Amino acid sequence: MYYRCYICHKPPRGFCWLDPNRFQSSENRRASFKRFCSKTCQDIHYQLHRKGVDVNRTDLEQKAAESVLAPLADYVMAVGMEKGLGSYSKDEIIGLVDTVLESYHCTLQELYKDEVPF
Repeated sequence: MYYRCYICHKPPRGFCWLDPNRFQSSENRRASFKRFCSKTCQDIHYQLHRKGVDVNRTDLEQKAAESVLAPLADYVMAVGMEKGLGSYSKDEIIGLVDTVLESYHCTLQELYKDEVPF
């Protein structure tokens, strides 16, 4: 099974969270176990959890997806609207991925700047 960071969906790197209130059964324990790619994402989850905010990954995905659309459109226009994705060179694909990831992570930092120091 392949896991992703609960906040930003990068590959996790050893940072985890196990809800101490859900130790009754192994099923609850497994459901409350979350993995993170960094201390930053772990801190975002902890701060929201401490405030009683239900951390819902789909809400974060939606906000991040909306933030990516404008920079992605700018990049595609710079490369050329007439080119299909299959016609992109390796460098253009890497640029596209970098644009999306940078926008995604900057948005997460901006959304949670008051809650977690970056």
